[in-house]
Amino acid sequence: MATQQNQNFDTMMRDMMNAFPVNAESFEDGFKRGAELNEKLASIAVDAAGQSTDLSADFTRKTLERMSELTKAKAEPQAYAQSMADFGQKQTEATVQMMQRFAEIAQSTSTATVDVMSSFGKTAQEKAANTAKKSAANAKSAASTAASNAA
Repeated sequence: MATQQNQNFDTMMRDMMNAFPVNAESFEDGFKRGAELNEKLASIAVDAAGQSTDLSADFTRKTLERMSELTKAKAEPQAYAQSMADFGQKQTEATVQMMQRFAEIAQSTSTATVDVMSSFGKTAQEKAANTAKKSAANAKSAASTAASNAA
């Protein structure tokens, strides 16, 4: 009994899918374009992550170098205060520079993303226009055929 129901369901699904013809080429093309877009966007994100990681590692390395200077023994008590003030000033300058570099990375990433999305949108718009023209031509041809067959 279950086998009979499964067969009927399979037949019903095939009949239903055949009743709605689908252009598989359009789906395949859409999938390929989506994959290309994702590849480009992922490349932008990975590049930005790499740049950010390099920047963070460089900042950490330089901070540790400054700390080694800070931890050296001093002859005078005021030398410790001066060393701490120097460290604070250099660290503040380095932080400002790092934040500026992060902003540059973010800006270039944003620009690259907008460029990719604009290019993808333009291509999609052209593709849609071509598909609409083809559909209109097919509809006109089908209407002409139907009119001539009816006559």
